[in-house]
Amino acid sequence: MFINTLPLESLKCILIRMNLEVYWVRILYVSQFYFPYVKGGAEISLAILAENLSTQHNVWVFTIDPSNDSHDSINNVFVVRKHIPWLSHFLFEDLQNKKKINSLKARVSIIFAPYHKKLLKELEETINKFNPDIIHINNAVGFPLSKIYQMVRRRGKRVIQSIRDNFLLGTTSTGKRVPFWFRYINSVLSEADVVHFPSKTIMEKYGKQIKTEKIYIPNTVGIDFNEEKWNEFVERKKDDSVKKIAYVGVLEKHKGVHLLCEWFEDIYKALNNNVELIFVGDGSLRDFIENQLKKHIKNGTVKITGWIPRDEVDKILQESHFVILPSQWEEAFGRILIEGYYNGCLPIGSSWGAIPEVVGDKSLVFNNKKDLIKTLQFHSKTNNWYQKMMTLKEHMLQFSLSNHIKKFEQLYKILLK
Repeated sequence: MFINTLPLESLKCILIRMNLEVYWVRILYVSQFYFPYVKGGAEISLAILAENLSTQHNVWVFTIDPSNDSHDSINNVFVVRKHIPWLSHFLFEDLQNKKKINSLKARVSIIFAPYHKKLLKELEETINKFNPDIIHINNAVGFPLSKIYQMVRRRGKRVIQSIRDNFLLGTTSTGKRVPFWFRYINSVLSEADVVHFPSKTIMEKYGKQIKTEKIYIPNTVGIDFNEEKWNEFVERKKDDSVKKIAYVGVLEKHKGVHLLCEWFEDIYKALNNNVELIFVGDGSLRDFIENQLKKHIKNGTVKITGWIPRDEVDKILQESHFVILPSQWEEAFGRILIEGYYNGCLPIGSSWGAIPEVVGDKSLVFNNKKDLIKTLQFHSKTNNWYQKMMTLKEHMLQFSLSNHIKKFEQLYKILLK
């Protein structure tokens, strides 16, 4: 067999049929946002996946632009951006306003909207041009998913739908089912070939009525676990008398930062004044935090950095002892807990959504102020903190980058057989 003379498409098919580990696939990701328009963890997860798969496969992204049609290449990923009237305005302006009417508009727009014809036409043209083997849809508010699935299936392509937030769970942010929406969205998702969840907890809780293949592949922090560096971080701070707690993310109520503020005075006293709290991020509760913790900000025990570069976030985590996620909504994952651990922090989180699954230890999960204080008091003791860090290591390895990429490659390979 003269492989060198074969077209790339034929070579790809041969490699797959020979069941070789090295194979080449055309993958089209569809997403409402893509870098540099990063609105949350979903866009980060997609960028990590697309960029790392692009080293072995041909990867395109179809996404929405606020003002123009364009295309560009970002880290070996070809990005097609389309301006879709009404949808572009809704995603980039209206949806940033948390009013209930916009939540209703988002649900209605997936069923019916005047721009559907144009969006489907643009997506179909991209599919025809690229001819992907796999179409993998990420978050897609306003996208007529049922029509997209049907269009893809008519072309004999395979479609995967990832669920990365509560919009496609058919629930409110607090996990309460919206009756009609829950039934409708489950019926639509059942038309996909595979529905992917980043959390086993969320899949088991909300995916039972999805009548198609479901798979759990956890998110990744975007790097592999570096044990040598990790040991260095842990050893360097394990004997510190003052314990530092880091919160990284938006300063909004659904993330529970208001509770952290209200409870901090009691935490401070319970840890004999040997604790510092740092907020990395910004949001509508910043003024509340500054007023609530005015005294602690003045004496340096509480700091608010605002948004800072990624390397500076890592540096703060490497100097902290705990990373905390006090969310009061159904977190689909909780990536910062793993990022914190990989930088030498013990993760602590509320009992909402997938947080307990990500943390991996019940003793690090809290339901109320009393639980949190008890957890911090126990794990602030050097031996307890160090032992728990060592115990969690095996659990945390599953979130490594190489493991994440390998699982998606296996999924794509199975779908193409």
